Amino acid sequence: MTEKKPKKAITYKKLKKSENQIEQWDALTFYVKSQSNPTKNPYFIYNSMGKGWLCDCMYFVMNLTDDGHTKPCKHIEKVKEFLKNRK
Repeated sequence: MTEKKPKKAITYKKLKKSENQIEQWDALTFYVKSQSNPTKNPYFIYNSMGKGWLCDCMYFVMNLTDDGHTKPCKHIEKVKEFLKNRK
């Protein structure tokens, strides 16, 4: 009888999606590389349980209202599409 080794949990995935690279760090945290400047640091996208999807891109930050709402940016839309296609 051979002893089975436990599988290691994968918490980091790199996936090539057209020109963008989406990096998933855990179930709620993603990084998306910029299409216009791939050498720039990637954008941080996070799914907050209380606030919904958040991104650190300038479009998202500059369009926040006082109550914390804004339209999703293209980076959030790409992550949502990635998650939808993965199911």
